[in-house]
Amino acid sequence: MPRTGPNISSAKTGTSRSGSEKFLGHRRALEWVAGELAGVEPDGRISFAALQMLQDAAFAYIDRVSEQVVAEYETERERWLANRSTIRTVTLSMLLAGDELDTAAAEQILGYRLRQEHLGLVLWADERMTSPGPLECLGQLTSSIAQEVGSESSPLFVPQDRSLGWGWIPLRAGTRVDLDRLARVLGEAGSEVKAAIGAVGTGLAGFRATHRQALRAHQVAVIGAERAHQVTSFTAPGVRRRTTKVSRGCGRLSPSSFNRTRALSRPPRRSTCTPAGAGGQAVETPLAGEGRG
Repeated sequence: MPRTGPNISSAKTGTSRSGSEKFLGHRRALEWVAGELAGVEPDGRISFAALQMLQDAAFAYIDRVSEQVVAEYETERERWLANRSTIRTVTLSMLLAGDELDTAAAEQILGYRLRQEHLGLVLWADERMTSPGPLECLGQLTSSIAQEVGSESSPLFVPQDRSLGWGWIPLRAGTRVDLDRLARVLGEAGSEVKAAIGAVGTGLAGFRATHRQALRAHQVAVIGAERAHQVTSFTAPGVRRRTTKVSRGCGRLSPSSFNRTRALSRPPRRSTCTPAGAGGQAVETPLAGEGRG
């Protein structure tokens, strides 16, 4: 099982305590030197100058040591975060591939409970977005969707490239997902943000299934380009039929490949992630003007 990372708050407390102890020792050392100088040097001006020189040297030493401690701490923290991200990515890949893993250990690594109901998402945005950037906006959007459906725990959001990410929304048992409400949340995030969603799944098998369905709905939305609605649901009429055609015609394409295809098909535009109008987008069909399947 992967080694757990260091306790960051404890490390910070330890660093602070170490600095306090250094200053306490410094003060006591100066008090002792001042007493000794008073006994051997009657000229107060000379004693004061000697004490000042010693104090300057001591502070320079403390500053240098403190900077080294902070630099070492930051280096180790960055190393731990990188290692944690790598382990998280590998664990998710193994789960989605169907590999045998300890469920409890995987949940701890992901920070997400697998033994519950899930809603899989693929979220993407215009790469030219600013204030905030695409990934920050998509992460915030994942949390907003979780709040909208009444999730009692945090969602899982995993970036895939600069403007596309995968998400899983934890659901209470029996929760019905209202697509119109999801579309309203997307509309408030801005028209340059889009989402594809799967059907609600249960447990580890459902975690995988809703993700695969969201990927297939994403393929349909990307191929539809500007004709696609802001939210494309795998459960919407006609989407399953279209995803079957996409799978036969294109084979298995990665979300990153579809994202690049979508980006090339979109006209240049600038955007932000500030709230837009409240009106939700229609989501009954994946493409504008499509008939019911």
